Amino acid sequence: MTRPQLSISTSNLLLLHHHQQNSSTVTLAPISGPIPTTEFQPPLASPSNHLSLPPVSNHLYQTGAPPNSAVSFSSNSPLTDADDRGYDETHDVTTASSVDSMDFDDVLLPAGTEMEEKPLVPSSSADWEAKKSVIKELYMDQNQILNDVMKTMLETHKFRATARMYKGQFQKWNWMKYNKSGAASGTTKTAKSRVGKKRINKCPSRHIQAITSSTSSSTASSHNNKPLIQFHILLHPSEESARLETILLAYEALITHWSSLGGSAPWKIPSPPSPFTPISWSRPQNQEPSILQQIRQALDLFDEGLMDRGGIVLRNAFLRIERALCTASYSGTSPSPSPITPGEAVQQAPLMTIEVEVIWDCLLAVPQLILAKNRPEILVQFTRFVAQFTSFKFSQTHPLAKIARNLLRLAVSMCMGREASYRHLGQGHGGVIHVQQHQQQGEQMLQLYVRNSWELWLDLITKMRGAQDHVTIHLKRGYAVLRGEGEDTSQNRAARSLLSDCVLSLTVSLQERGEVQTTERILELEALLARMYLPLFNKAKAERANVLLMGIIGRVTSKEETRGKDVADWSYEDRYLVFSVRYFLACIAENMGEKERARELRRECLGLPGSTAVTATAGHNGGGRMRRDSFWEQTALFVEGTLRADGSDEAAAEANEIMRERLMTDHERDARHTEATEA
Repeated sequence: MTRPQLSISTSNLLLLHHHQQNSSTVTLAPISGPIPTTEFQPPLASPSNHLSLPPVSNHLYQTGAPPNSAVSFSSNSPLTDADDRGYDETHDVTTASSVDSMDFDDVLLPAGTEMEEKPLVPSSSADWEAKKSVIKELYMDQNQILNDVMKTMLETHKFRATARMYKGQFQKWNWMKYNKSGAASGTTKTAKSRVGKKRINKCPSRHIQAITSSTSSSTASSHNNKPLIQFHILLHPSEESARLETILLAYEALITHWSSLGGSAPWKIPSPPSPFTPISWSRPQNQEPSILQQIRQALDLFDEGLMDRGGIVLRNAFLRIERALCTASYSGTSPSPSPITPGEAVQQAPLMTIEVEVIWDCLLAVPQLILAKNRPEILVQFTRFVAQFTSFKFSQTHPLAKIARNLLRLAVSMCMGREASYRHLGQGHGGVIHVQQHQQQGEQMLQLYVRNSWELWLDLITKMRGAQDHVTIHLKRGYAVLRGEGEDTSQNRAARSLLSDCVLSLTVSLQERGEVQTTERILELEALLARMYLPLFNKAKAERANVLLMGIIGRVTSKEETRGKDVADWSYEDRYLVFSVRYFLACIAENMGEKERARELRRECLGLPGSTAVTATAGHNGGGRMRRDSFWEQTALFVEGTLRADGSDEAAAEANEIMRERLMTDHERDARHTEATEA
């Protein structure tokens, strides 16, 4: 508190005045030296001579003293400037009372002069409660902003408070108002303290569920076009795991779309149907190597030190990728591609086609092959090329662009252990350890991506097309020999039900399509099997596949031998199983460089021993070709055509000779045998 002092002009006299009610006299001791008594004369009522006294609030003097009590100070305790403590017991106060009834009217002012009222600054809850109804009317009911409320309260109601004081009181009153569009004005909601908001900002992961569940539909729709990365990243232990989930979600959309767009043969680009002719169809045309086959050839050339030739093959593979991605962009009269989601896959199927080499080779098989070859620098170049091409060919939200972009980042993370990364992070020991850890994490994420993508293919196709569908069985065959956990079929997820599902699929296809059409379909899948799976084999996988597949042959042959049947009298399902397994084993041996073993297996898949031709089949063929011989005819033509396409003319001629012998009648066969004996 500050002691009230009344002075006139510059003299050292204290103001003496008579109280209007009781005419009591207030006598104050002089500050220094004797002060002569002077009778007070009011100044003239001119503007320049007005006495200006600061208004004093009554509560400064509310001590309960009677109004006519005199207040005096002793001369040995001179009046000093007010200190920080205010009034206390150190002052020699003759009475503890003050003038309670003193008001602004007690001060003598010139006639016609009115004292301006000082605004009230609230210092207690009672001051706020007195103005609560007025503030609520302005702020909540009339929906005025806080600045307008403060101005009105100051000018009209002589009530002064800062914005922070108002906000603090609103919190005590549990007031909260939203002025956003779409929200009703005047609504109230319990406010949260500033400390609570800080805690939420520091630990957002603890409040993700509450924030997500309380988001209104209008707010959620306004963020559809914005990247939601803040909370998305917090749901994963690392940035790489978040990218992995993004890739798998986009890959799921592509697989769903691919499976639904092609009908019964999604691996074939839709084309006008043509009548089936066994002889003409079964000779495959010279096909360009797939993207996966070209990448495998380039890697083999690099391993042999033939960098120039490997670079040429790799460039041709990149050109093949461009053509494949262009076919995935437009189809028919569709003006432009659009983003694919799992729910929209079926509706968008007529507007867009995807080659199997795009969705399989580029996104799964090639990364798996390069990882197995331990060539991360080539993986970076491959993923960078695909990412750059898809970035300007498709929108950023397209699944192909998402997968390529995130695969590139994972590949770059894996390559952080190379020399460029050492220069970037420093040559110190700590930097090397950090790089190695970063590289291991990137490689683990890529391996996890390959494993999950295989399982995603198998689960989605099984769910969409059924366990006995020929596409599902085709995937199970690849998974069993390439990704199986062990050589025993009981330990292999895909091999456990492979045989039973395959037999059921063939039985249904024979009933619906007939034998010729069924053979056509399974031979298409045999060609696709070689293009999709063979480049992924190494020595260890080839040995395991040989054990697994030879076990299937043993089961079938032992069953038929127990029945005492010759191979010509076997059921269609058993003949196909033996042919398919031996042909696949022959392709694996050819891919691993075992030419002689491949030749032996190829003869065996056509029903012949490895070294001699079959001549004693008259008892089974009768006087001419039996209906079931169409299977041998188609398979022999298929083997011949694939061998000629690969440049193996000698083996193709041998397969043609086998086919011709199979199609001979008994009379033609006897005549040929006689000619061979005479020669």
